[in-house]
Amino acid sequence: MTVSLLAFPSGVKAHIFVSWLHPFKEQKLVVVGEKQMAVFDDTEPWEQKLALYPHRVQWHGNLPEAVKAEAIYVDIPQYEPLRAECEHFISCIRDRSAPLTDGEEGLRVLKVLNACKRAIEHGRPVALSKMSPRNRVYVHPTAVVDNGVTIGHGTKIWHFSHILKGSEIVDQCNIGHNVIIGPRVKIGKGSKIQTKIPA
Repeated sequence: MTVSLLAFPSGVKAHIFVSWLHPFKEQKLVVVGEKQMAVFDDTEPWEQKLALYPHRVQWHGNLPEAVKAEAIYVDIPQYEPLRAECEHFISCIRDRSAPLTDGEEGLRVLKVLNACKRAIEHGRPVALSKMSPRNRVYVHPTAVVDNGVTIGHGTKIWHFSHILKGSEIVDQCNIGHNVIIGPRVKIGKGSKIQTKIPA
């Protein structure tokens, strides 16, 4: 049995729980958003596999109260997953198009699995370098990049910087440590931004 805790630069956190000895079978993905939750449960009948829960928190003074709502089931087309995978594979060969899960995606998965293994062996968190093989963007593990941010090719974002929602950083920029950018600003190509160091 393992529990893997994942933290992303945007502030989003996730955990993965796996166990071969669990007393019941569970194949479930839960995504918690600001306004509702999505649950995909592959053990449920097809018409109930994907459900939305518009739960919310209601405040009474300083006391939170959970307001739970009924599940809203999302209609998804019935199709054999293995058949869909095989058809997509054949389509990519025929059209010479990139698959949804290519070698680069597989490499990223292996990097995460290796980091989890190192964390277990050494008993401490392991930071991954977020250098994307697709657009060569580097974001330091301590930096925070909000959702809705666009980052161009070759840009590097360093220690404890924060890129706010709606901002755009064009190619080849270098964002130094402790820099706050945004919200909704555009940084031109090749810009270098750093905090002023006191004399």
